[in-house]
Amino acid sequence: MTTQDQSAPELMHVAQGEGDTRWVFRDHYTFKAEKQDTGGAFGLLEVVLYPGSGAPPHTHHGEDEAFYLIEGSLELRWEGRVETAGPGSFVFLPRGKAHTYSVIGDTPVKMLAWYTPGGTEGYFKKLGISAANGEPRPPAEQFEIDAQTASKVALEFDVIR
Repeated sequence: MTTQDQSAPELMHVAQGEGDTRWVFRDHYTFKAEKQDTGGAFGLLEVVLYPGSGAPPHTHHGEDEAFYLIEGSLELRWEGRVETAGPGSFVFLPRGKAHTYSVIGDTPVKMLAWYTPGGTEGYFKKLGISAANGEPRPPAEQFEIDAQTASKVALEFDVIR
């Protein structure tokens, strides 16, 4: 007789339009799979980044990051390289490599973001404010509030530096 690992993930299905939703730095994040759902293997987010959005230079020391772009375009920078990623592009950003990205143009970017192993999604969840029930995009002041809180939350999750 075998015993089942209590931490083993269960089969799951998160349909279109489902998943916990948050506004993070005034961008829209939908949590499709979190660390606790995948036995720690990964976190998966559906993200909408609005024009003018992006991430400052940062390094993930304990996890890899990957994007699959569905709509819009990003400018990515790492190790002296500058690349443009558009719809259908896949981007892999290995741990330990400083990188940054920003939305190009006036069209929002819709993408899937993976973090392996899982855990980084917890940073975004804790930092964000609810977008449930169609809550409108927060006012510009929310960006500054998130920016002031981000370093403290990042230290708590030990994921982004």
